[in-house]
Amino acid sequence: MAARDAVIEMVRGHVDANGAERPWRIRLLDCADGRIVVERPRQAVGGQRLHEGDPVTLIGSHDGTRWLVRTTVEAEQRYRINSRVMVPALRLLMPERVHSAQRRGSYRVNCAGLDVPPVQLSAAGEGKVVKSRLQRVSAGGIDVLLTRVPEGWDTGTFLEVGMYLPLVEADIDCIGRLTHITRRNEGDYRLGMAFTFATEAEREATEQVLLRFSAAVQRQQLRRQRLLRR
Repeated sequence: MAARDAVIEMVRGHVDANGAERPWRIRLLDCADGRIVVERPRQAVGGQRLHEGDPVTLIGSHDGTRWLVRTTVEAEQRYRINSRVMVPALRLLMPERVHSAQRRGSYRVNCAGLDVPPVQLSAAGEGKVVKSRLQRVSAGGIDVLLTRVPEGWDTGTFLEVGMYLPLVEADIDCIGRLTHITRRNEGDYRLGMAFTFATEAEREATEQVLLRFSAAVQRQQLRRQRLLRR
């Protein structure tokens, strides 16, 4: 949690990882000297701002592990980023505990518009490779886009998945089980896959890479948003 400028999620109220609905994505500005300082959300959920005494939950990831803390808004303040820039911020009470919030497949990040090499798919045991476009990624699987679904690919089909993630310079080769096939209004198809692993070590290693990639994507998206607001 001590990583300044880390992108985290914040939700109103004290919830668990399953109850984190409609989160704000914000920056962790400071975490030292018995305080947590986060970027104040720019848009209020349901038209309501956070005030002193409101309970909140922070959710983030570090070294491939999702964490969750429940805390309370102590005050609003201006936080100095550097000698020229100050930003609206919230000071939060330091929590007594940090909880594990790891949920396989729960950490979904939209990859639309990201320059990522095609995800290569092939039916297990077959040699023909189909190239697809990465749309979303989570710790337990991916969504990809295809213009056409090959014959025989149905829900429950096992596919060999190969992809390169440039933001973390990592290759992933694993088996994915098709969980859904949805025709979109654009005329193409969205395929959802849940990864399966032969060993627990393989699962943990792959999930850590995907969580690192998810965090890198969110940082890149946040930088783009800042540039657009200037």
